[in-house]
Amino acid sequence: MLRNLLIAVSLLYVANAQCGQNTVSILQKCYSDFVSFYGYTYTPGNMPVYWDLHQVRTKMLRDQGLTVQPKICDVATALFQCTDKVKFDAICIQELGANSSDATSWMTDRAVGNYQCTDGYKTLMADFDCIGKARDANAVALQNCTDTLDYQLTHSINICKDFNDFLACQPPYYDKACGHNAGVFMCGVNRAGIDANLDLCDKLGLLDKCAPYKY
Repeated sequence: MLRNLLIAVSLLYVANAQCGQNTVSILQKCYSDFVSFYGYTYTPGNMPVYWDLHQVRTKMLRDQGLTVQPKICDVATALFQCTDKVKFDAICIQELGANSSDATSWMTDRAVGNYQCTDGYKTLMADFDCIGKARDANAVALQNCTDTLDYQLTHSINICKDFNDFLACQPPYYDKACGHNAGVFMCGVNRAGIDANLDLCDKLGLLDKCAPYKY
């Protein structure tokens, strides 16, 4: 699901930050600490391939399950807090050595990881197994949501409506399988991913809000 969202959002990525040496130096330190948790050593100009690291993380979750999720969240929130010291975008990530596609993926992953491990953390931990099973059981339908967004983004003149259609498409499958909060969680994950690279709709007040959690 994350990969599909990354691809969809990358179609409309817009650069909006300047990358001075101070910004790059801070990002280098932040990402060096982050990737080291997954067994990578960062050297300037040599950013790990995003999907390679993502697969390492996925394997950790499959092998260790819920027990490793708090550790993954610790490094995800640490990355967000570290990088939040500077204004940057995917162009700046390219300065670290990532290609353009990977740079967009890194931006989206940072935002999604922070959401999952802050606002969404309680639901992530409570519904961890159910969310995973719902994702697998509804893989075709969830993919259809993403395919529709991909098509709309390349044919439509109303991208905010396209994003809102997508935000409404996937959560019901999780709501039905795992309850209200799981649906809210997936809406929040997708919304964070959208805003990571193209937050114009949100800034204009045209990106739908997710329903509140019910605890």
